[in-house]
Amino acid sequence: MRYFIFGILCWVSISCCAQSVDRANDTYAAKYVLLDSIRGIINNFPYPEAGKKLEALENWATSQGDRELAGEFRLLAIRRKMIEFSHDDTIEQKLSQLITSSEDNDYEYLETDAIQSLGLYYWDNDQKQSLALENFVEAYNIYSKFSGSEFPPKQSYLYDLGGSYFRYGDYGNAIRYLKEAISIKPGSIKSGNFNNPINNTIGLCYQRLDRLDSAIWYFQNIYELSKKINDTAWTGIAAGNIGNVYFSQKKYKEAIPMLETDVNNSLNTNQLKSAAGSMYKLSVIYYMQHDFDKRQQLLLHALDLCEHKNFWPTYSLAERFYSQLSKVYAAKDNMRFAYLYADSALDAKDSLVAEHNRLNIARSQEKIDYMQHKLETGKLLNAQRIMELVRNCLIVAILMMCVIGILFVNRQRLQQKKLEAEKKNAVSELEIASIQLENIKQSVQEKNQLIEHFTNELERQKTGEEVKSNDELLTQLERATILTDEQWENFRDVFEKVHKGFFTSLKKKIPDLTPAEIRFLALTKLKMTSKEMASMLGISTNAIRIYRHRLRKKLDLDKDDMIEILVESI
Repeated sequence: MRYFIFGILCWVSISCCAQSVDRANDTYAAKYVLLDSIRGIINNFPYPEAGKKLEALENWATSQGDRELAGEFRLLAIRRKMIEFSHDDTIEQKLSQLITSSEDNDYEYLETDAIQSLGLYYWDNDQKQSLALENFVEAYNIYSKFSGSEFPPKQSYLYDLGGSYFRYGDYGNAIRYLKEAISIKPGSIKSGNFNNPINNTIGLCYQRLDRLDSAIWYFQNIYELSKKINDTAWTGIAAGNIGNVYFSQKKYKEAIPMLETDVNNSLNTNQLKSAAGSMYKLSVIYYMQHDFDKRQQLLLHALDLCEHKNFWPTYSLAERFYSQLSKVYAAKDNMRFAYLYADSALDAKDSLVAEHNRLNIARSQEKIDYMQHKLETGKLLNAQRIMELVRNCLIVAILMMCVIGILFVNRQRLQQKKLEAEKKNAVSELEIASIQLENIKQSVQEKNQLIEHFTNELERQKTGEEVKSNDELLTQLERATILTDEQWENFRDVFEKVHKGFFTSLKKKIPDLTPAEIRFLALTKLKMTSKEMASMLGISTNAIRIYRHRLRKKLDLDKDDMIEILVESI
């Protein structure tokens, strides 16, 4: 049955194309109607079948002498493959080839479609979204000279461009392109009306810019139009956004009916995350009104809706829910549940921080890949040394965030196990408070552990309580990290106790040393490698080599090992 339907489609499509080719005034807009109809049906077929059918249409268009239409059929096949195989490396290659051939043949419409498609391919890859924006802008530079009637997908392409600027927080450019999109008459669009999504994103831009009156105006337009045509989904979205603005303005009387509308409509359309967000804001309002029972009931209902769903845990929501429930139970003098939910809120907050770090790592890697791409295309050849320095800094930052992320995840897992044990064994409020106090004490102890340990070891050595060789102290010094001035002063105090008079003698012998060179020579005294020095100082090994080279020139030394000999003599 499926082949029969597609056979009819191909026959109708080819008949329409033949009539179109026979007309002297054949336009891209006319072809787009056909392409859009085929796109709607072809997506119901698995890729292998769809690819073969579109290849047949491409061959037919070629035989009719319409190579641009043939290219559009090829692009449809590539776009269809993107749906099932979004990370197939051949997709990028095929789109690039199609862009090149379109440019060589002056097929501006096809070139624009292919560039936009490459942008969408990058957009689906979290590490290449900066490349997506670059392609959206490149496509805009071509289709901006076409009207909406000449180029039907213009509004949707502008929506993609404005949305990408919104994602990067460039709200000024986002508003600019989205307003251009909304100015296009809907009648010229054959593949859908983007007015509600566009107006909604513009409203969100104004909300982020704290221009709340403008934000309300756009949200209100969506709300009234959607309510008139009984569009439940968009009525709820608009009501929720209006309620959020009123909530931020502390206009709680106006916010409540809008937030309640969003909750009801979101529940009816199974948009549970949206419903939960509005339920949270309603609970805050009830708390301010001292209606603790209603607030508790609403929060527990929201948790019941979200828990065990595929999007849970959403740590930002979880942290809010647990924090507010902790306040509710505290207000009711139920301290056991107050502490339990407070601990859950801490877990969620830790997870949120770890998730934020992972996002920063992904964005840092995206920036590295984007800058590398620029270098490979020759656009930043003169800035290669700068790029390498930035790349190294980003790599260091990524590694540091990875370590932090792992620590947060491990801490969250430990706390989760601890919380589960507490719930199963019904641990008393006093025990929970003791655990929290112990965690605080442990955190403080960890910060001072290194310096206190060095000081205690030296004091024991003086009093005879315990004899410890300088070699062991040196080993502990080598494990330290001296990244800040405060850490350096602590390190210097301990170092001076092991190598008395070193810095004084060094200053007398070489009076014009910089602070960085003094640190370098102190670590040289400890016989540390360049890699170890770099790790302690938080710099690259290349910087260590630069210090060594400058000292050799300053002290007029012939060989590198002369520096070690000089340091040993001090």
